[in-house]
Amino acid sequence: TIEETAEKIEDYLSQSGAPYSLIHSVDPFNHDGLIDFLPKDVSKAYAILWWIEHHDGDAEEVVFAGDSGNDRAVFESGIRSIIVGNADRRLASKMQAYHDTRGWKNRLYLAEQSATQGVLEGCRWFGLISPESSLQS
Repeated sequence: TIEETAEKIEDYLSQSGAPYSLIHSVDPFNHDGLIDFLPKDVSKAYAILWWIEHHDGDAEEVVFAGDSGNDRAVFESGIRSIIVGNADRRLASKMQAYHDTRGWKNRLYLAEQSATQGVLEGCRWFGLISPESSLQS
């Protein structure tokens, strides 16, 4: 399984002292296992927070959308997030529980629709676009 493979690679990285971290996930469309290697302590959450800090942004103006385990760092960061409907529902449940245990309200939206339609659904929920807004063909 992808989990077993990722665990073996993580063990190797740890034993070798390699300055990398590993994120594993499953592609929500074709169900392939995915393994991402990043420099240690770098993640999508780190990148977003860095961008906000270096562009005089406001984290409260950011909404992130994702669908797999490689988005987990953002979901766990407190940045307002949308988990689209095609995401692994186990991941969605874990992230909802994570938010619940921290008492975070209105920071995570679990969309029913997939992909771009799920992003639009979440944007409506966060009040970023009007309820009538839809994708143009």
